[in-house]
Amino acid sequence: LDSKTFINEVSEDIANLKGRLDGLEVQQNQFEAGSFSDTTTLSGSAVFAATAIDGASKVNSVASESLQTMYTYTMDLNTSFTGDDNLYVRIRTGNGKVATVDANDNPTSRGSFYEKTAFYHTDTYSGGVDALKVDKIWYTTPIGSSEKWTATIGPKIENYYMYAAPVSIYRPGFHKAFKLGSLSGAFGASTATGAGIKYVGDNGLAFSSNVVSKGAAGSSGFLTNEDEHKWDTMLAYTKDQYHVSLSLSQQHEDWSSFSYYATDAAVEVEEDSNATAYAARAYWRPEESGTGIPEISVG
Repeated sequence: LDSKTFINEVSEDIANLKGRLDGLEVQQNQFEAGSFSDTTTLSGSAVFAATAIDGASKVNSVASESLQTMYTYTMDLNTSFTGDDNLYVRIRTGNGKVATVDANDNPTSRGSFYEKTAFYHTDTYSGGVDALKVDKIWYTTPIGSSEKWTATIGPKIENYYMYAAPVSIYRPGFHKAFKLGSLSGAFGASTATGAGIKYVGDNGLAFSSNVVSKGAAGSSGFLTNEDEHKWDTMLAYTKDQYHVSLSLSQQHEDWSSFSYYATDAAVEVEEDSNATAYAARAYWRPEESGTGIPEISVG
């Protein structure tokens, strides 16, 4: 009788213990389901900067010439679902767009980091002061079985992220003028809804065509007559030491890439205007860097 009682008591304890272990396993599975995917990588950067530009207000009336400081904090997330595709998300905050405004909320003075014709640092954040937001997001995937053709689509992207080849060897560059190879009339861009295709061959030949639309996220609609959009097409040939490319940029409904790096005296944008820009780019660089032989870039 005593041995039976002992076995019954132990059996009950074992059953209770097993139930607790099952509960812990369920909680562990729920935790793993809510954690980062194994295919997601996170990288980031923090930029602190200070600048004073003499004469900044002469090239841009709202750019301040005083000594100013700024910061930008960036997180880059990349996720692959199949091993060949990629979902890119950039989360960013900063204060490079600090401005003094008038009674109608129009800027009367703004940091020279932000104004294009004054400096326009590539790490300047324009999404609001100290506001943490999704700054860029798009998805890229191969077209069919060939990895040479890819398609990109996203609600927050710029044209030059979908080009067949970089437009400049100065990448990423601290200044947008260097990043865009000084040809902002063709390569100047804005973050909006975009889509494009790209071909990159094994022999160095590459082709791309993409469009970015500011009206797609609003009532104007995508590619309508009222939509402010920019359609860029590039044909490029790139090797390790040299590159040549031709680009065509068709800008609709007052897209103002031509004013990207123009001074106030040179800018005269008409309402409801369309424009076309062409760009020819080439560069050459020595086989070994760090020597006295310079890189040469023309456009």
